[in-house]
Amino acid sequence: MDTVVAGALAAFTVDLLIYPLDTLKTRLQAPDYATRFPSGRGLYGGLYQGVGSVIIATLPAAGLFFTTYEEAKSLLASSGSPLANAPPALSHMLASSTAELVSCLVLTPAEIIKQRAQVVNKQADRNASSSSTKSSAACPATTAAGAAKEVLQHAQPGEPKAKLAKETVKHAADKFPIYESLRERLGKWAGLKAGTHKEDGGVDDVRSSEDFRRQASQDETSVAAEFGKAGLVAGGSAAIAGSFAAVVTTPIDVAKTRIMLDTGADEAKKPLGVIATMKDIAVREGWKALMKGGALRGAWTALGAGVYLGSYEAGRLWWRDRQQRSKKA
Repeated sequence: MDTVVAGALAAFTVDLLIYPLDTLKTRLQAPDYATRFPSGRGLYGGLYQGVGSVIIATLPAAGLFFTTYEEAKSLLASSGSPLANAPPALSHMLASSTAELVSCLVLTPAEIIKQRAQVVNKQADRNASSSSTKSSAACPATTAAGAAKEVLQHAQPGEPKAKLAKETVKHAADKFPIYESLRERLGKWAGLKAGTHKEDGGVDDVRSSEDFRRQASQDETSVAAEFGKAGLVAGGSAAIAGSFAAVVTTPIDVAKTRIMLDTGADEAKKPLGVIATMKDIAVREGWKALMKGGALRGAWTALGAGVYLGSYEAGRLWWRDRQQRSKKA
């Protein structure tokens, strides 16, 4: 329960915080950016378009991700696991990949709806609403509900694969192995007592002796300071790992955005997979196009990952400690 509550609340907070930056990134990566936002008009308007679909999906998806991740990580690190003596990075990679695959079952439909709503230029739509020459094929959905209807009508076979490919690579190959390694190193450097032992549990069992627990039970400030330190260490580690992973996986993210924004209006155009889409972008627009929004994505991912995993770690430890206190009371 500590994992589900802390993960869901952290995800909800971060989604609201960084959503405008995510919207800008999506608009910059749109294949028809110049047409949708001529001379940048309307680029900064409606930055929370489509946020409703994300809020609905985020809470269950975050709970699924962290529950699966923590359970898989513990299982893979257990003495009976074939990977018990393997490098920790391998366990973290497999655990995060599994967790991401599970959470994407919920997130993928919401992500498609969100991105199609994000690229709508309502300012341009209002200016062109009186034009009778505007074709229905060129008229994008103007609300999340309209985007959802469009998704159901024109779902492309590559969309789920694109989402899974981008998120799995980002979390498995880069983010979480680096995050866990940095968190352990920074935690030891900062003298962190909570959340750095093998089982990664609560304050009760972080020392072989009972000294810290007896002192902490009399001093609420020290407990709060320890949880705050755990959050700062986790947040700093996540910011570094997240920004690196975001920049490295930007080409896959650009391809994912293009696939998800494809409504299938052009029946002559054959749907492409992630690799084929990346090659097509490179040929048509040059290799630099694969890094569109990379700097912005790296910045908001550092902010989002730092707040997300920092608040998750502090909240998880606090929740577990409260449960342990109530059991002993």
